[in-house]
Amino acid sequence: MSENRGEFYEHLINPGTIAFEKSEQSKALIEATNVIHEAWRAENKKAPKPQRFGILSAFRGLYPTEEMLEALGFTTIDGGRNWHHPDQQSKSYSTCLYDDGHCYTLSETVKKMVGRDYFDSADLAAVGCGWRGDLHEHVRNALYGDATAEHGRQMWEGLTHIGSVRILQREPRIILERVTAACGTFKLQNGHEFLSDHKPPEYIVDRVLQRGQTGTVTAQPGTGKTLVAMLLATCVSSGSDFCGRKVEKGKVLYLSGENPDDVRARMFGLQTVYRDELNLDNILVIPQVINIPAAREALAAGLKDHGHEISLIIVDTFAAYYGGDDENSNTQAKQFTQELRKLTELPGRPAVLILAHPTKSASSASELLPRGGSAIWAEIDFNFTLRNVNGVLRLGHNKLRGIPFEDCQMILTYTGHEKLVDKNGNPFATVVASPLTKEQATVVKTTEIGCKDAILIYLSENDYAFRTDIVEAIVEGYDIAGLGKVSFKKTTVYDTMTKLQKEKLVKSVRGDRQLKLTNTGMEWLKAWQNRNSGAPEFGG
Repeated sequence: MSENRGEFYEHLINPGTIAFEKSEQSKALIEATNVIHEAWRAENKKAPKPQRFGILSAFRGLYPTEEMLEALGFTTIDGGRNWHHPDQQSKSYSTCLYDDGHCYTLSETVKKMVGRDYFDSADLAAVGCGWRGDLHEHVRNALYGDATAEHGRQMWEGLTHIGSVRILQREPRIILERVTAACGTFKLQNGHEFLSDHKPPEYIVDRVLQRGQTGTVTAQPGTGKTLVAMLLATCVSSGSDFCGRKVEKGKVLYLSGENPDDVRARMFGLQTVYRDELNLDNILVIPQVINIPAAREALAAGLKDHGHEISLIIVDTFAAYYGGDDENSNTQAKQFTQELRKLTELPGRPAVLILAHPTKSASSASELLPRGGSAIWAEIDFNFTLRNVNGVLRLGHNKLRGIPFEDCQMILTYTGHEKLVDKNGNPFATVVASPLTKEQATVVKTTEIGCKDAILIYLSENDYAFRTDIVEAIVEGYDIAGLGKVSFKKTTVYDTMTKLQKEKLVKSVRGDRQLKLTNTGMEWLKAWQNRNSGAPEFGG
């Protein structure tokens, strides 16, 4: 032992030389660590290996530590082998100083579940973690090798400690789900107790959007995802109805990473159309792409410091904020979606609405699935679909953990604003979404028709129709009695005919040049008539 280190330790354990007040304990501990590192470096002519160097192991190797640890405010939890410092905490996790790696403290949540403060080597062995000599080697194998069961690996990822190895902290629920059962602790309820835990859903938009849920709005580019999201933000900011549904007033956080300039122009338009319903004080905007996982804690602290409780978070878009390098990677997509779900833990327990692009082949509402790894689908609570049908925006759903709702219908409204001018002072327009009035909604319900419907109706009136005749009629404008004239692009008509064949609603005849309704197609058409009250009957 060098003379300098001996003098340092004398100062450490001499209360008359250094007074260890509670507020100074952590500082003294850090200072002790730094001095030991420097002493080790000077004696060995190299830096200590971080994975092999721990505070207590260094103390034990150089000097008896009981008095020193007590002077620093440590207490022992197992007769002197392991020591705990009350000020050394990271969030809800406490840390444990140890000499041989056999003791790991848990989060407060897990402590309540398992009824203990730490795991020892026997507990680790119970969930598939066997010792392999060197602690660092064991942890490396536990985390990355095949020597442990998956639940053992997950448990290692949930623990935290100071010493030979630092293990990344994960959500306490990993331990709750995987470790408590292995330790023999679980919650057994009878039916009455189980039902007593029921919590009624809290809707931000009645029967549409629940507080604390995470989901997507999926639509083809240019359909109007941002317009609908901004209308929703407007309604939440003031508590105004959204498409005839009651809305709870609250604050909105809009993450405008994809195109903040476009969002700004739309917001000017909303000021013009909804002067009394747009509460800008209740809309918070981050006009840039941020690393959401890295910024979440700072965001939570900032919201709390300013007294903001958020009702709704809008992420515009999934692709803009996605941190992975492969959008089709299930692992990366799942991890990122889980990070977005953690935004519901921000003050106010907000709902998280993620604007997403669909798979390239999507056309119908049922095919509007968020692009990316299929694991996204399992992680979200809902997927709202948005389609533009003959100028009417229809917000529906093909996944919903809640009560199904009828489509919300909106139209596009073009408007201007005194600040929407170019550099030369020339005004330009922007577009916003507006809910349909009751009168408009009634008309749309009886007159709306899609390309699929138009083809089937045409075939019901023109048996054995040539493909070219179908395309020509619908492209030029097909006048359907009682419903008005409809028109679609040529490529849309051809693509739809192919899909109808795959769905066996029509069949090809006479060398594939003509199409004919199948019995299934006739049944589908009758069901369509029943869904659209006021529609005339077709076919015979």
